[in-house]
Amino acid sequence: MSEDLLKQYAYKVDLEYISRTPKSRAMFEESSRYISGGVTRETNWWKPYPVFIERGEGCYLYDIDGNEYVDYNGCYTASLLGNNPPEVIKAIQEAAPKLLSAGAPTEGVHQWAKILCDRYASVDKVRFCCSGTEAVMYACKAARAYTGKSKILRQSGSYHGTVPEMAVEMPYSQKGLAQSAGADVIVANLYNKAEIEQLVEQCKDDLAGILLNGAWFSPADDTLSFLRSIADRYGVLLIMDEVLSFRLAMGGAQEYLGVDADITAFGKFLGSGGLACGGFGGRDEIMSLFDFTKSEEPVHHGGTMVANPITVAAGIAALQKMTPELLNRLNTLGNRLKQGFTEALSERGIRSFVQAEGSLTLVGLGERTLDPRRAKVSPVVCEVMRLLGLSMLIKGHFTPANGVSWAITAPMTEVEIDNTVVDFARTLDEIMPLLEVAAPELILQNNVKPGRMNSSVGQLRDNMMSFPKYFLPEKAGDMEAVYQFNITGDDGGEWYIVIKDGKCDISEGQHEKPSCSLTMSAQTALAIEDGDLSEAKALLTGKLGVKGKMKLVSKLGVIFNK
Repeated sequence: MSEDLLKQYAYKVDLEYISRTPKSRAMFEESSRYISGGVTRETNWWKPYPVFIERGEGCYLYDIDGNEYVDYNGCYTASLLGNNPPEVIKAIQEAAPKLLSAGAPTEGVHQWAKILCDRYASVDKVRFCCSGTEAVMYACKAARAYTGKSKILRQSGSYHGTVPEMAVEMPYSQKGLAQSAGADVIVANLYNKAEIEQLVEQCKDDLAGILLNGAWFSPADDTLSFLRSIADRYGVLLIMDEVLSFRLAMGGAQEYLGVDADITAFGKFLGSGGLACGGFGGRDEIMSLFDFTKSEEPVHHGGTMVANPITVAAGIAALQKMTPELLNRLNTLGNRLKQGFTEALSERGIRSFVQAEGSLTLVGLGERTLDPRRAKVSPVVCEVMRLLGLSMLIKGHFTPANGVSWAITAPMTEVEIDNTVVDFARTLDEIMPLLEVAAPELILQNNVKPGRMNSSVGQLRDNMMSFPKYFLPEKAGDMEAVYQFNITGDDGGEWYIVIKDGKCDISEGQHEKPSCSLTMSAQTALAIEDGDLSEAKALLTGKLGVKGKMKLVSKLGVIFNK
């Protein structure tokens, strides 16, 4: 029963998505003829197929079918200033006619570097590369070169790019990795202080650095300061991956959390959010290992397109627009979104978590674990999360495929945030009947809250036009018939849906002389609105009293007459 309901709901959502995106479907099929999988990176694919974006403006994206979306993906958090910020576009237009790239240093790179050094107290010198993946790779290389040790300790489940040694024990396919890929990486739960202290003490002679994702920590948590002290005590370098957390403050997570790193990796917004780039930096004595003027055998670092003039110009323009005032405003909006999501989930008694720092928000169903290796997420919950994300996409909110992560961008206002929270709540109401049957472990006990009926009624008011297509007069064309549905709420309240002249209305009062009346629960009414007619059929076959004559129809035609 639960599997069937999940399939029915998935069919409904997928069908609505497909009906809205026929051009994207056609382009995906065409792309699949020449591109393996139809897309050029794993995160750009989702079931049944991705939408293809035509253009972006501010905090909005527009697909090739003309659908508009509020862009909460932000190119996976990189587009801090939104889509096509004028200052960045102007900088690119001015730089492009002069030079695309050259096998020699170009002007402006030092200015780009100076901005980073000025903003990060822990960074004396920097070097650039072409991605956050490369930045982490070179940061670890620097730690190994400086300490003369080989091993790196990192958090389980924390993403640090696609370098093979960083992919070991990650919650995605391990195919293609050499057996030796993780030989010099230790994966552990960094939040387990006793375990980590014992581990670092045991491995101190081989341990070059502890690699952290700055977006994983909170100012209220002392884990980061603990790791800083452990690193100092045992002569290990602290490596901070700021690819995601760069946006939390002018000095990134290090300023936001009040802890300095020895080496820092940069990416994403560093190059304006639209051009591929990365960077790494740290104390002078560490970065001097790359300096030809100070070492006869410097650490090797290369890259054909590193710090090309176009990326440099865009990066400088973007960083100049990144101000404390802007980040404070975005962090405030992020807190507003977090509060809205948290309240929506709590009011419905859904077992879930909302983790947010600044302008970054993470949403999940079930219990959050700090050690993803021990997480057990059922296929049903994964599918529910997919449907949650796809339903939000249909409503005009663009997020990663499963609706897990949300990033605020500069053009957004409280209007976008509040509208998103409303649609998020509506989507939760839509999936509640599914959760109660297919994933009851996600429903907290005693989850009925005051006002639940009101939220159900609000949803019905928004979507009740589906009722006339399911409940029809006994005689075709008999539009004078008046059908009344007595809706009993979870809190004991009663509401009435009245169909007259093929139109719906909802009120607290009954119609004087209904041709037919039917009593049902709010959850049954919502299930009918979702296209699940099984409960409605049971009602009509005599579970509850029906006065008058009515026939129940579905997409397959008439299924019952009463």
